[in-house]
Amino acid sequence: TEDFIRRYKAGQRSKEAAGREKRLARVERISKPQAQHQMRLRLNTTLRSGDQVLISEQGVQVGYRTRPDDAEGSGEQHLLFRSGPLLVERGQCVALLGPNGSGKTTFLRTLLGETELLGGDLRLGASVKVGYLSQTKQELNPEQTVLQQIVAAGHYELEPARALLARYLFTGDEIDKCIGDLSGGEQSRLALALLSITGANLLILDEPTTHLDVTSQEILQSVLAGFPGTILLVSHDRFLMDALASHVWALRGGELHQYEGNYSAYLEQVAEEEEARIAERVAEPAQRSVPASASTGVGKNEHQRRQELESLEREIEVLEREISEAEHQLAQASNAQDGERVRELSIGYHGLRETLEERLARCERVAELGSGN
Repeated sequence: TEDFIRRYKAGQRSKEAAGREKRLARVERISKPQAQHQMRLRLNTTLRSGDQVLISEQGVQVGYRTRPDDAEGSGEQHLLFRSGPLLVERGQCVALLGPNGSGKTTFLRTLLGETELLGGDLRLGASVKVGYLSQTKQELNPEQTVLQQIVAAGHYELEPARALLARYLFTGDEIDKCIGDLSGGEQSRLALALLSITGANLLILDEPTTHLDVTSQEILQSVLAGFPGTILLVSHDRFLMDALASHVWALRGGELHQYEGNYSAYLEQVAEEEEARIAERVAEPAQRSVPASASTGVGKNEHQRRQELESLEREIEVLEREISEAEHQLAQASNAQDGERVRELSIGYHGLRETLEERLARCERVAELGSGN
């Protein structure tokens, strides 16, 4: 229309051009949609670690001490979990799982030297350089601006610092914003920017996808999949753990259980273990037919049944949280009109629902074993 007006405004079709010009003036102009910018994350190591990255020859006892009542006291010990010997090798990704309060964060703090083990031993291997991404973003100074934080952390001049921040979608006046005023997503991107300049070869990541949009989550997953170092991951994101984990450490009943494979493989192994235990219970003689002289054995079997029931209940609790997180991610993907992501998430979501139904059914069967007691 605008081309027509310019061509014929002064010619034989001037009246038609004038009419079109009036109609055009009444039309609200809509700006051309801008291409969505994406975070450009890079995670490189500046030093190759030794083959053994994390070692515990005796196992660990992880917990905390309460403050002593007097200056000479050492405080009361509270054990959260214990483990057998541990070994993490270069290139592995270990996903640490467990319900809230099971000791995941305390274990990470122990690795970082912020707290001590209650017992056992734990050390980093040769040439290990740690990079930490906390769930609470404690590495960020809320009093500083975005630019000040990067300049101080990386000893950058202003222009290189601005260029780095632009990779994480901080441009213009945004670099002068106070960190305390940033949104959760902005703080997560800034924390990733800080992590990218550490050159770490061991990444300790505590809920790394929190507050990130779907696109940034996918970018982070892709970059971590190609990371040449070692990763210790705490996350409720099943899809991230399925994509990255080579091993799973699961905290259950005050013990650290070690599994090879990703999250899906872990669920399969746990299901097989529980199936075998249930089959063993079913194969035992009916408890009502056991003579009184075997009452000690009956008590032992009942104790084992209760332990099994508690283990199932804990796993059901974890699955319910994961289903809630999957529903949240589905809502995000749906709002972003990301059909491919919705389909991908739906598959995982229905898998979680099926697993939950299986665990609930098994829980009922285990409970029935004790119904006659």
